[in-house]
Amino acid sequence: MTKSKTSLAELRSHMFDVIERLKASNDPDADPKDIIDIDTAKAISEAGKVIIDAAKVEVDAMRIVADHIDITKPFKDSDSLLSLPENS
Repeated sequence: MTKSKTSLAELRSHMFDVIERLKASNDPDADPKDIIDIDTAKAISEAGKVIIDAAKVEVDAMRIVADHIDITKPFKDSDSLLSLPENS
């Protein structure tokens, strides 16, 4: 099995590799190991979409937290990011 893709940059690279392998599917001289079938490509694409959507949620959460905490004050263990202060 190949090394897992752990960053969005690696995911992007992997997705472009899938596109190249799909292109190779139409090349009769292509090496069989360089070819991918459409169903596999679709499954990989869907998995990539889920990963990207999750990353978007993480970024949105970071923005919300950043808008509600004072970064000039040290964070204490007793502080909770789940109970953000109300906006005045």
